Amino acid sequence: MRHTRLHWVRADLGARARLLRGAACAFLLVCAGAAATARAQTPDLDRLRLQLERTDAVLERARDVVHVSGNPRAARQLGFAVHLQRLAWEEARAIRLRRANDLTVQARDHAQRAIGLASKQRDLELRAQRAIEEAGRFLDQARERAGDAPPERVLRLLSLAASRLEQAGEFFHEQKFAVALDVALSVRHMLEDLGPGRPVRQVEHLIESTRQLLERAAPDIESADNSAAVALLERARNLLRGAETSQLDGNLAAAGAQAQQARDLLLRAMRMTERPPDPANVERVLAETAAYVDGLARRVRASGGADAITLMDRALEHLQRARDLGLRGDLRQALAETRVARNLARRASQLAGIDEM
Repeated sequence: MRHTRLHWVRADLGARARLLRGAACAFLLVCAGAAATARAQTPDLDRLRLQLERTDAVLERARDVVHVSGNPRAARQLGFAVHLQRLAWEEARAIRLRRANDLTVQARDHAQRAIGLASKQRDLELRAQRAIEEAGRFLDQARERAGDAPPERVLRLLSLAASRLEQAGEFFHEQKFAVALDVALSVRHMLEDLGPGRPVRQVEHLIESTRQLLERAAPDIESADNSAAVALLERARNLLRGAETSQLDGNLAAAGAQAQQARDLLLRAMRMTERPPDPANVERVLAETAAYVDGLARRVRASGGADAITLMDRALEHLQRARDLGLRGDLRQALAETRVARNLARRASQLAGIDEM
């Protein structure tokens, strides 16, 4: 009996020893894991600190740029960026590293957007200033060409141009740079009518664009089973031939009037025979127009020409309007906006001296 009891005691002591050894090993493993975690967290904390400091530097720069620009949209972006960065620092102090990293990256992104908006405002200001100065030079040159006793029509045009130029200056001083730029460019276009050779180019362009419109519209008009529209089409053809003959004879006034009348008749015939747009076709036209305009926009912006960039900005606005109208189901107007966007983009590329691909 005594021997048996001694055996149990020895067995119990052996089991306890094994348990103690196991617990010690587990403790050592936990300690080793904690040490490894601490070692792994140190580089993460260092990287996060660098990210936070980098965002602080971008925010500092954004404050300076936005303050100078006075752009309210940029100021709102900056305010949101500052708020996100404050949250990022709070998360970092609570050792929530991933959340802190996400917040500081978002803050930096909004700060950079603020810088972009403010810089665009500054770029718009410079472009408006240049356009106003160029319009002033155009006006001076137009006055010199007009001489001491210009015709009444020229006098009215010069007076209107001077008034518009004054408006552009007022808009500029009110920091309405986009409006100032648009008005100054309109002054230039207005005065171009007084430039040498302008009437010839205008008539040539009107005849050529009307010919292209006729070629594009004739098949649909002739297949619409509408005798009145077909009659208008034939009258437009005859007028366009007359315009070409008048142009060859040097009678620009008659050529321009005949071409314009032909164009008006064509548009009437097109309205009489137009069908409801097909949604799939509208979607295809929108995609093609977007690819065309976006492709030219990158090249026009790289050219650096202020007038060309302004026209391209207008093309992009009409493209966005076309998209919005398409989403609202106004398909006919969406197609009209795509045509405007294409024409403006083409004019911008021509002004920038870019050959279409």
